[in-house]
Amino acid sequence: MNSSPLLDPIRVLIVEDEIEAARLVTRRLSYYPAARFEVTHVPDLRSAFTRIEHEEFDVMVLDLGLPDAAGFDTIASACGIARHLPIVVLTGADDDEMSLQAIRAGAEDYLIKPLTDVRPVARALRNACERHKRRWAAQQQCTEVIV
Repeated sequence: MNSSPLLDPIRVLIVEDEIEAARLVTRRLSYYPAARFEVTHVPDLRSAFTRIEHEEFDVMVLDLGLPDAAGFDTIASACGIARHLPIVVLTGADDDEMSLQAIRAGAEDYLIKPLTDVRPVARALRNACERHKRRWAAQQQCTEVIV
């Protein structure tokens, strides 16, 4: 029997050094009725890479200002190590140009703190997972055709 994507939990890795921001995202996602989220929080990129080596996640929520990485280099580092994961940026900078640069750097979406409504967050995470899966599958098909 196929399981519904709305019933399967979405495993989220939040990489955020501000513990209250991570707690807020976790709380908001726990109240979302249309999907279940299993959230893991780490405070820095190094910890994220360690967790990714030992656990499976569906999406990474990434702050751009971490103790061990900052700015768009954070996205590049995350994409280099966790290529299989879609990345959704979570930052306090409400800046359209930064948003576009984040997408160009490899992020699937760009969310602005503080998060007041869970629907856009949940939607961004679910859509990022779906877009990434489709893109990954298309790349695999291209590789199989070439080989």
